[in-house]
Amino acid sequence: MAGNATNGGGKLPAKVPYLVIGAGVNGLSTAWHLAMELEARKKGSGRDILLIDKKGVGAGASGIACGLLRGFYMNPVMHPLIKHSLDVWTYDRVTFGFQQVGYVSCGEANQLPDYERIHASQNAIGYLSDLHTGPEAHRFLRSIWPDLDTTGIDVVLNEKLSGYSGTRQAMRGFAEKCAEWGVDIREGVEVTGYDVTNGRVTKVHTNKGDIEAECIILGAGPWAAQHWEMLGLPEKLD
Repeated sequence: MAGNATNGGGKLPAKVPYLVIGAGVNGLSTAWHLAMELEARKKGSGRDILLIDKKGVGAGASGIACGLLRGFYMNPVMHPLIKHSLDVWTYDRVTFGFQQVGYVSCGEANQLPDYERIHASQNAIGYLSDLHTGPEAHRFLRSIWPDLDTTGIDVVLNEKLSGYSGTRQAMRGFAEKCAEWGVDIREGVEVTGYDVTNGRVTKVHTNKGDIEAECIILGAGPWAAQHWEMLGLPEKLD
C-alpha cells in the first residue's frame, strides 16, 4: 500500500494523471477505489490522484445526509447497488462508523405484492431480509417495541443487514482511506472554469491555479449543474 498523502501541503500541482473534483462521498470513495485499483493493476498508485474541494471534506450534502443504508426500493435494479454499498461500508466498520442495526418497513394489505417482490429480490442477491404477514407481523413488531400500536399493519419487511453511519465520521473515514493510499487531498480549491478542445477537457481553472489532467472525475454532487454549465454542455439531452 502507498504511503501517506500530501493532504494539502505545498503548491498545487500543475499537471496530474487523475483529478477528482469534490470531497464528498462520491469523490472520496472514487479516489480511494481508484487508488487501490491502480496499485492492484500495477498501473500507478494513489500518488497519481489529486482530489480537490472548494471548501473541505464532507462540507456539502455528504456531511449532512442521514447516512442511512437500506435496501427497501421498489426498483429491483437498486438492490445489487445497495448490496455493493454494504460491502464498502462493512470494509472497515470502525473507520466508517457503520452501525448495522437493521431496517424495518411496515405496510398495509394492498402493499403485500410489492413487499413480496422486494423480499424475493433482496434475498436472491444475498441481501438478507425476513417477511412477516398478518398476526405474525404484529408479534414481530411487538417483540421489538412492546407498546407499539400495530393497528392497520398487515406486512413487515425486516432487513437484517441495513444500518446507518454518522456522516461526519464516515467522511473523515473515507478521507483517511484516501490518505492511506497516497491520494493528495486539497481543500479550499474551487473550480472556476474549464478549457475544452475537441470535446475533451484539457485544463481545469481553479482559484489556486490551473491543472491539467489525463482523466477528470466530477464528483461535485448538487453542484454538478454549475460544472455542466461551465463545460458548455447542452441544457437538454434527447
